[in-house]
Amino acid sequence: MFWDPENPSGYGNRTGGVFVFTVLNRSSWRFGVRRMAGREAKNEHVSTLNGYRAAWQEAGFEEQGLRGLMWTLLKVTSNSPLVPVFVGIENVLRLHSIAGQSPWLLVALRRTA
Repeated sequence: MFWDPENPSGYGNRTGGVFVFTVLNRSSWRFGVRRMAGREAKNEHVSTLNGYRAAWQEAGFEEQGLRGLMWTLLKVTSNSPLVPVFVGIENVLRLHSIAGQSPWLLVALRRTA
């Protein structure tokens, strides 16, 4: 299933249940590079962190955890031997804590309503 900002509670999550998912972050440096290169897709449903937060709060979800990830230029599906190196760099620099600029977001929400 895909995240639907118009109906984020449509997954049938019960009150108190935890919903964990990943989303792309439109305000990341990676999307900025894509825009400058003229490669922004017209039909992508990608929001900013603030946009996601507003949608899930409106839908009755409370943020339980948030981490940034995928700061490298490698593809998500990459099998490059550099992946562990980049993961180590992300960990040492604590890039996961800079969620607002992170290309990907790992989110955990609890349904409150």
